[in-house]
Amino acid sequence: MKFAVMQPYFMPYIGYFQLMQAADVFVVYDNVQFIKNGWINRNRFLNGGEAKFFTVPVTKGTHDDLISERHIASKIWLRERKKLCVTLRHAYRKAPYFDEVFPMLESCISFETEKIFPLVEHSLLQLHQYLDIQTKIVNASGLAFDQSLKAKHRLFSISKKLNIKNYINPEGGGDLYDVEDFRANGLNLSFLRPQLSVYQQFGNDFVPGLSIIDVLMFNDKVRVQQMLDEYELV
Repeated sequence: MKFAVMQPYFMPYIGYFQLMQAADVFVVYDNVQFIKNGWINRNRFLNGGEAKFFTVPVTKGTHDDLISERHIASKIWLRERKKLCVTLRHAYRKAPYFDEVFPMLESCISFETEKIFPLVEHSLLQLHQYLDIQTKIVNASGLAFDQSLKAKHRLFSISKKLNIKNYINPEGGGDLYDVEDFRANGLNLSFLRPQLSVYQQFGNDFVPGLSIIDVLMFNDKVRVQQMLDEYELV
């Protein structure tokens, strides 16, 4: 058994779902600090051959707000989400799998909620179901562990609560976490190294690392499911 932990990202790139696929339990950090200008409420899509950002506007809040506490700027979002759907329709209407993917996408964007986390959670669950990922998803706030713990100590506590001794971290965590340190605390640490396949977009130079939206628009579901397994654990 293996588990992974990530903050909730809105329509993240395929590497996020590879991490989810690699784990038996995927813990969503809904009870950590909201990071401004991160990936929680925004991502990138292909528009005119270039990567462009789309963003869910949120209220200013306070520096210490948890992700689960941050509100959507509702009046702005009510207007902007309609524009976003129009923009994405225009950007991808000629993509081969537009008709299959866009209704789900539009449903995720139109999900009614006052806070950013339920919106992101809903989209992750919809994509989890659409891609037939079997991993169990749980929210960190629902686990009875010491919420005051930070960084690796929080992971050690989650491991004990889940009774899972194998933890997968994104590759970038190699500078933060030491394998021997984790082993000394009864936890086997491995890192996921994604292999991001090049695929045909609109005949332009390939633009990598875009939202899962882009992957789904240009690849059938079977191919995307294959791409979910294109990673290494090191």
